[in-house]
Amino acid sequence: MFSNHEETNFPENRYYKLNQMLLSAVSLWPYRRSKFTNISHIFHFVIMTSFVFFQVKRIWKDIHDSWSLLKNETERKIMQQHSSSGELMTMLLALSVVTSIILYMFTELLSSILDFIVPINGTRPHELHALTEYFVDQTTYYYPILCHWILSLCFGCFVFLATGTLELVYVENICGLMKVASYRIECSLNKYALNNSEQKNYAAYRYTITAAIDIHRRALKCSQFFEDNFQAYFFVLVIIGVISTSLNLFRLLRAIMMQNMYQLIASTLFIIFHFLFLFLGNYYGQKITDCNNEVFYTVYNVQWYDAPVKIQKLFLFIMQNTTTPYILNIGNLIFASVEGFFKLVSMSMSYFTVIYTLM
Repeated sequence: MFSNHEETNFPENRYYKLNQMLLSAVSLWPYRRSKFTNISHIFHFVIMTSFVFFQVKRIWKDIHDSWSLLKNETERKIMQQHSSSGELMTMLLALSVVTSIILYMFTELLSSILDFIVPINGTRPHELHALTEYFVDQTTYYYPILCHWILSLCFGCFVFLATGTLELVYVENICGLMKVASYRIECSLNKYALNNSEQKNYAAYRYTITAAIDIHRRALKCSQFFEDNFQAYFFVLVIIGVISTSLNLFRLLRAIMMQNMYQLIASTLFIIFHFLFLFLGNYYGQKITDCNNEVFYTVYNVQWYDAPVKIQKLFLFIMQNTTTPYILNIGNLIFASVEGFFKLVSMSMSYFTVIYTLM
């Protein structure tokens, strides 16, 4: 094993000076540690955490404010239905992640467990199945490496789970607002007589339609915030997800050919989680589109043409906002929808075919 000095000082090192400078700037250069490096680590962590913190704070504020806009028990039930759906999905995803981590820990510790339950002469070989390199003897430092890897895995999974489920709940909140807007439009004509020219009825009817427009605009505003602030992250995640799915499909094929049971199970689980991740992202994008379309259909189904002219103008305003389907756009390349999911699956299969052909 080379020393730090040997690894950073060799004749050809001049070709990599710029890379070293860039890595040092973001505190990722593993050599020449100093107090400044530790301070830089803290600085970068605070910057990244504060950015995410403000995004989370904005999402939570929108969710809180949405409940204050509701006017009766029926509207609260609509929001409760969507909130319960988000809560249930959060629980299912959390249970899936925790179960998967426990199963993974069990497979990694299987040799140690068998040594304790069914001892043999000597010890069974300990092999870390994670494809990572620690530049030390993995047999001697097996348990410290395993603990570090599992802690890193748990941290990454729970960060992904926490942020992903928050976005999921936010989408459900947006859909709930759109459903409330549809409910207000649908009930407006049933509640007030259009042929009654009394100023009181007209004012109340106009107030109801205006409230429906306001809550629909708020839902679109939240959806636009969601798209503008997370589009880049989703685009990167989708690209990584497609490439990773293709590689795991190839890994599954090799496991079948080599009859490696562990690799077969691991690659199958990875593929399932990749497809689940891609499906959920596109499913909730499709859900926003469907809820917005429901507002459009509701406006056209009510007898808006019998309303006073000033009220008709309000209906026309809603129609203009809902005539074009609202679709979440990911990097101007993929539209979040069920069709988009099948497109991503097709891309994964195509790249898998290319990899298989090249190999």
